[in-house]
Amino acid sequence: MRYYLLFSIPPGEFVDSNLTGTFYMVADNPLGPFSAPRALWADSVKRLYSGKLVQGPDQIWYFMSWRNFALDGSFLGDISEPLPITVDEEGNLIVLEPAMVH
Repeated sequence: MRYYLLFSIPPGEFVDSNLTGTFYMVADNPLGPFSAPRALWADSVKRLYSGKLVQGPDQIWYFMSWRNFALDGSFLGDISEPLPITVDEEGNLIVLEPAMVH
């Protein structure tokens, strides 16, 4: 079993970049040690922030997040649609955007 710790950070706090969004670390034990931080959903536009993983009634895990800004910089201020996630062979979480799902 793998354990995932999700967190959000403001721009400039992640490896000297302007990325912001939701990041995660992985461990084989709930108390760690945890891997180096990895981006789950991050960009410089601040589109999605403070993401969570939720399990749907279909038993599939989904990523949901606060929708902060649109690509044009306009404020949105609502919650994203549930986006399915998958886990690759190395244990990396991957958010499947709507275009990838169909």
